[in-house]
Amino acid sequence: MHHRPTLRTRVLACAAALLVAAVPACKSSTGSDAYPAMIHSCETNTATLCADWKKTGQPGHYVADWSQGSHAEIVVATFEKNSVAFIRDDPSGTSAGMHAVYSGPRTGNAVNGTVTWTHNGQTFSGTWTATW
Repeated sequence: MHHRPTLRTRVLACAAALLVAAVPACKSSTGSDAYPAMIHSCETNTATLCADWKKTGQPGHYVADWSQGSHAEIVVATFEKNSVAFIRDDPSGTSAGMHAVYSGPRTGNAVNGTVTWTHNGQTFSGTWTATW
C-alpha cells in the first residue's frame, strides 16, 4: 500500500531542502572568519536543554553534544548583524534523525529566537537563546 504524503509533509520537506541547498550560498556579512569559535545555546520545549556548539574546521560548521545524549551537526544558514539562522541535523545519539532550524534577531553577541524541530514525522517548536 502506497501512502501519499500530506501537503504539510511535502511543504516541510521542500522547505528543509531549500534551506539546506541555500546554506553554501549564505555568508556572514563580515566574512566566514567572523563566526564565533563557540556558541552557548539553550532551547526550550517541554524542558530547557543547553549545549556548547563548537566550531569545526569547516567555515560555518559546528558540532554539539547535549547531556541527555543528543549529538548534532549545525551549519550557519545566515549570520548577519541583525539576524542569524542555523540548520541542525542529528546523525547519531538519542535524537538521531532529528532536523531543526534555529533563527532569531541578533543583538550584539546574543540571540533570543525560535527553534523548530522535525523528528519521526512530527514537527514542534520552542524558544532558543544563544550567546558567544
